[in-house]
Amino acid sequence: SGAFVLIMSVMSGLNGNIHKRILKVEPHMVLNLQLPNKQAGKDLTNLENHPDWQKLKKFDKPGNKLEIRLVETQDVILRTVDGFFRGAEARSIDRESLSKILQDIYGGVDEIPGKGEIWIGADLARTLGVFEGDFILVIPPETLLLPQDQMPVFEKVRVAKILRSNVAEVDNGVLFYQRGLTLENFTQSASRKIGLEMRAPDPFDLSKYKKVLPEIQTWQDRNSALFHALKIEKIVIAIFLLMSGLIATF
Repeated sequence: SGAFVLIMSVMSGLNGNIHKRILKVEPHMVLNLQLPNKQAGKDLTNLENHPDWQKLKKFDKPGNKLEIRLVETQDVILRTVDGFFRGAEARSIDRESLSKILQDIYGGVDEIPGKGEIWIGADLARTLGVFEGDFILVIPPETLLLPQDQMPVFEKVRVAKILRSNVAEVDNGVLFYQRGLTLENFTQSASRKIGLEMRAPDPFDLSKYKKVLPEIQTWQDRNSALFHALKIEKIVIAIFLLMSGLIATF
């Protein structure tokens, strides 16, 4: 029984550590906004008047602050000077969110990516063979379908920092940049999504927000496959330990 309690306690601690690592780089909630065509391009002014944003602002009260920030995501293809290609997800967030990521991961704020600069996940950088200070080309995936005589859209960016978050999804396939300073020619990309990212006072109590806006994706929803695998692993190990204890008892 002692071994059972010890192993289950270690597994619970590991699960808690995984939760902490995810929350350092993932917002607590994400909501994609449905925008009219005239706003789906570069102009993102007056988004605070969006009905969904107004519903969420009702939760932002003194002593119970709900942080709401604009985020843009899109699929991109990265190409190095050596000719290596790799797909990734580009996330555009504001300076405050970038600073918080650095604070949570490294315990301090380093250089924030400026104009034409990006942060890139450590595993993604290793796969491409790039280092801090290197330049790479960012290409929207729909460019591959253009006729040969048409000039593709691309942007040359500098790798300002290689980010190691110990979250596989982020380290292996995400790049960050400061909104409005990089990838400005990608505003009409077919994969571009505009939404809100939110951080609540309690990341484990998010049901009240989903009641108001069921389309919200929580950090548990976005990582449901990982959490399900951890739960199954915990159950299987518990069964084996229980069977071992019963055999020893008999």
